Amino acid sequence: MRLTRETEYALRGLTALARRPQGTAVPLSGLAGDEDLPRSFLAKIFQKLARNGIVQARRGAGRGYTLAMAPKDISVLEVIEAVEGSGYMDHCLFWGGRCGGSTPCLLHDRWANIKPQLQELLEGTTLADLTVGSAG
Repeated sequence: MRLTRETEYALRGLTALARRPQGTAVPLSGLAGDEDLPRSFLAKIFQKLARNGIVQARRGAGRGYTLAMAPKDISVLEVIEAVEGSGYMDHCLFWGGRCGGSTPCLLHDRWANIKPQLQELLEGTTLADLTVGSAG
């Protein structure tokens, strides 16, 4: 279970969006510039986020992206699964795809014990939590 740069950029872009007044449409170029992220890569990420109902794309004069719901209602786990794929938490933290029910790694049972706690932490952490103290 290793988070990719794609998830990092998604969280950075979303927290930049969450710091804006709710409902404010922000062009992707603005988010990319605010967070010093590559625009084309961020565009692909935000397409995934839109497909998963985390952001909405607005067209026309006020074009850009808005959060589909309040920052307090978007969990970090939702973002991770939107970017990395559903069931992401099922992968072993230590040996990834090489570990499974039929071929468990040496730490498989330990991971099974802590996974629910990590999942709870990620479900309980929201975009609103990430924006606290991150402005500026």
